[in-house]
Order: sequence, then C-alpha cells, then structure tokens
Amino acid sequence: MYMVSKDEMSKFKKDNAEMKQKLQNLSTQLKESENRLGINNYEKSSIIKENKELKNILQEKLSEVKRLETRLLQYADKCTDIQAQKRHMAKLQSENDDLNQKCKNLQTVEKNVQKLKKEKQQLETEMISQRQNIVTLNSRVKIVNDCKLELEERLR
Repeated sequence: MYMVSKDEMSKFKKDNAEMKQKLQNLSTQLKESENRLGINNYEKSSIIKENKELKNILQEKLSEVKRLETRLLQYADKCTDIQAQKRHMAKLQSENDDLNQKCKNLQTVEKNVQKLKKEKQQLETEMISQRQNIVTLNSRVKIVNDCKLELEERLR
C-alpha cells in the first residue's frame, strides 16, 4: 500500500500549478506565434492537437492529485482510528488486570471457604461425638441417680 506524504502532495500540487502555467504559456505562445508568423491551418491544427493533449495530461494529473488527496484523507482517518484503538486496548488491558486481581482475590476467598467448610465439618463431627458423650453421661447420671435413690431407700 502506498502512502502519500505531505511533501509528495505538495509536489503534486506544485507540478499541477506548473503544468497549468505551462499550458497557459503554451496557449499564449500559440496565439503570439499565430499572430507573428501567420501559421498556416495545418500547423495551427497540429498545435491545437498538442494543446489538447497537454490539457488531457493536465486533467489526468489533476485526477491523480484528487485521488491521492482522497487516499491521504483515508489514511489520516485510519491513523485516528489506530490511536482510538490503542486507547481502547489500554483501557481493556487495565480492566483485564483488574479482573485478574479480582480472580486472585476470589481464589483466595474460595480457599478460605474450603478451609472453613473443613473446619465446620470437623466441628460437626466433634459436636456429634460430644452429643454421644452427653447421652452416655446422662445415662450414667441416671444410673447413678437410680443407685442413689435405691441407696436412700435402703437407708430408710
């Protein structure tokens, strides 16, 4: 892909102006020559033909300059788009970094939750064991109370 620099664009415009000046000079020279030398019709038509060719060349160059100016504007727009995309990418990268940090924090929280679940399970297991001890102790207390009552009755 060919990019047109400001210098090249300036050169095209300068060339265009020079060609216009040359065309004007040629037209002026043609008229002066006709007047001074009394050119015959054949020579006159030849010069007119050459003049038309130069006008065609000039038109082609003007078209090329317009086409290049259009391309230059498109490239300028693309450059602006690239800058906007760079800013957007920087913003996305920042958001991505934030999300990665939040993921790390979430992983830490998940580890803590797992630890707490394990601890809860251990405490529940210990609680079940303690309940069994309580049942056992209550049973012993009942037996002791029964024995006490029996002993009290005997004593009476």
